[in-house]
Parts: sequence; structure tokens; C-alpha cells
Amino acid sequence: ADTITEIGLGLGFASDQSMLAAAKMAQLSGVLGADTLDVGTRIGMEFGLISGMETDAAMQRMINLQQQTNFMTEGVDENTTAEERRNRIRMNSMRVLNQLNTIENRSVATMEQITFVMNQFASQAKLTNESIASMAALSATLIEAGEEQGKGGRALRMMYARLGADINGSRTAVENLGIAV
Repeated sequence: ADTITEIGLGLGFASDQSMLAAAKMAQLSGVLGADTLDVGTRIGMEFGLISGMETDAAMQRMINLQQQTNFMTEGVDENTTAEERRNRIRMNSMRVLNQLNTIENRSVATMEQITFVMNQFASQAKLTNESIASMAALSATLIEAGEEQGKGGRALRMMYARLGADINGSRTAVENLGIAV
């Protein structure tokens, strides 16, 4: 509790806000490990600050994206020590936050809009080995084109599902054009 409070105070949050953020992040403790609660809480709070979203909304988006893509735990396996796991989660998360922020800065789409769209298709895109940066760029492009967020997410979900499962030979056809899927 002291560590969580200290993190929150360092980022300008009251103790109760920090505890609420930690409670939300506890949803991932089974996946990330119980010893990463403070790291995950800090990342979630930073994501909220960077994106301009409320902390709980930012954390929910981050948790959803993690559940679909496992971006936080890339490079972590059963042989990874607790400290290495914490460092890897921190590094992976900051890399993704930087990618999302860069795309937000270069488009009219906000990180809130981008992550809303991404959370509708990220698991299907992961099946085709798509990067989070590309997912975010596709989302921003559709938003900039005036596409509603929900429709954009559903369209991308269907596209990636067809590619990932090779429905009606879609993946084969794209690969025949020389594009690796």
C-alpha cells in the first residue's frame, strides 16, 4: 500500500486514486505476476496521463490490449526472474505507449479513439503477426477518414479474421501478391 501510494503521489494522484488504480491493475496480476502490481499500476497511471484519459479508462484499455496481444509480457517465460519480468514489462509497455503517442501526435486521432478501435480487433491482428504500431496507424487512418470508431474496429476485425483464418483463400491471395501475412 505504501509503494502504491508513493507512486500515485509522485504522479500527482491522491492515495485513494492510487489504490483504485492498483485494484484495477490487480486484474492482470495472475498473468503478470503478483510482484508486478506496482509496476503495472505505475504504467497504467502514466498511460492515463499521456493519453488524457481518466486512469481507470486508460487502465481498462491497456488491460484489454494486453489480454489480446500480450505486449507487456513479450520475452517473459518461466525462466525469467521476478526482477527481469518487472523490467521487461516496464520496457515493453513504455515502447507501446511511445508508439501510440507518436501516432497520436502525427494524426488528428486521439489515443482514446485509437485504443477504442484497436481493442475491437487486436486479437485478430495478432493472429497475422501485425505489430501494435501498425494496428494503431490503421486505426488512426480510419478515424481521420471520418469512419466511426465502432465501425472501423469491426471492419479491421473482419479483415484480420479473414487473413488469419485464410477464409475463402484471402491470406493465400495476399501472399501470392508477395505480401507476407
